[in-house]
Amino acid sequence: MPNTQYPIPNTQFLIIGYGKFGRLALDRLQQKFPSATFTVVDKQAETLSQIRDTSVRLLEMDGLAGLTIELPAMSPDDWIIPAIPIHVAYGWLGKSLRNACHLKALDIPDEIFEKLPNSCRGAKKAVYTSIADFICPDDCPEPEALCTYTGQPRPVVLNEALAKLKHPEFRSIVIPSSQLAPGVGGYRVSELETVLTEVTENPGPFLLATACKCHGVIHAFNVTPMNRRKDLTS
Repeated sequence: MPNTQYPIPNTQFLIIGYGKFGRLALDRLQQKFPSATFTVVDKQAETLSQIRDTSVRLLEMDGLAGLTIELPAMSPDDWIIPAIPIHVAYGWLGKSLRNACHLKALDIPDEIFEKLPNSCRGAKKAVYTSIADFICPDDCPEPEALCTYTGQPRPVVLNEALAKLKHPEFRSIVIPSSQLAPGVGGYRVSELETVLTEVTENPGPFLLATACKCHGVIHAFNVTPMNRRKDLTS
């Protein structure tokens, strides 16, 4: 299995968004992986103009649109760095399915919501969860054993706990976010490819989470193939 902590030297990073966390991601990843290549997607030309490094490829467009366009040309071992305030994997999945399947967002059942630490419901049926009830430092290195802020063991490893969630109506998928630099998380292209394969080959209701050891976002949805929808309505 590839070591998720140390990308191969010539890997590509696709940073979605260039706000505060996108800037931190580019700066810290360039320092840690100087031979990697970087693409930054942001819909604001003024924001992208702040990047002076001409080796960085700039795409002025919506983040999900940029991810959808760029992904087919990327290697499975390349990295996606979400840095916009939406559930990027879920948004990308909806765009990727639209010509073959219908994706309908669902409310996450209360019996699941109540099991999640420090959970809250957000826009567009998203649920956010965290083992932290405080604001984490933006340079947290996500140490293996102890929380940076408290110095104590984590009560749970969140992405592992989410993977164990069971519900009779839903199939669960968790995309683990790997710590690539202090305060910078991301996942490989292969993780998105696996999600797309799973939902197209096994349509039905799903829970999709993206989470690191401490924080996560979850959506519930149902996937129906287009041809099946036509059969049901004819």
